Amino acid sequence: MVDAVWGWFLAVGLGALGGAVIIAAAGYRADAQAAWPLWLVAVTQVPLWVGLAGAPFVAARRASSNPVREFGFRFTVVDVPAGLVIGVVAQLVLVPAISWPWLKLLGKHPSDLSRTAEQLVSKAHDPLGVVLLITIVVIGAPFIEELFYRGLLLRSLQKSLPAAWMAVVVCGLVFGA
Repeated sequence: MVDAVWGWFLAVGLGALGGAVIIAAAGYRADAQAAWPLWLVAVTQVPLWVGLAGAPFVAARRASSNPVREFGFRFTVVDVPAGLVIGVVAQLVLVPAISWPWLKLLGKHPSDLSRTAEQLVSKAHDPLGVVLLITIVVIGAPFIEELFYRGLLLRSLQKSLPAAWMAVVVCGLVFGA
């Protein structure tokens, strides 16, 4: 659990500090994300991903364990299609249901939810941009997040809390935050 906590703070700290340094070095403003080119969006993810991916590997190494076994690296033939179906249903049903109270409370329109994603997709102007977008959104972020949140944090919480559902709720809240 200690590894999960320090790993999360390290990842968030590296993400914020590293991202700020990268943005400044590239000559862009941090508050003008809509103007960033896709390569800058990708590069600013690296410090966060280093922290999120590094913590599980450091934890496994300190425990003299195999990261593949320790964090559940295994895929079956069913995982990809099941994940796609669950992801699409969650996006079409759960996201609007969870977002509705916040939209009403904040006086926002449902189209405000998709604005950031639309801006990101619009930056992929050529085949290289599409590959970079897929690398960020479909491969990098999900893999790194699953490794940290479900691999390290959830498994640590399951060992620390009295009920599995509590671990799932806490992990979900941390991820959502």
